Amino acid sequence: MARPIKPTPILVNKDAREFENRVERGREQPLKVTTAPSLDKAKKAVFASVFTCPA
Repeated sequence: MARPIKPTPILVNKDAREFENRVERGREQPLKVTTAPSLDKAKKAVFASVFTCPA
């Protein structure tokens, strides 16, 4: 049976300011683009194959 969903906490005063500061600091750092290792292996397997189409 599913558990009840807890309400979203409301941040006030110092907690709210600290949260906003953490969010702003995070925006300054660029996001890193990475792919899963399994995706890289799949790309190599697919593109390494030689496809032949019957004429």
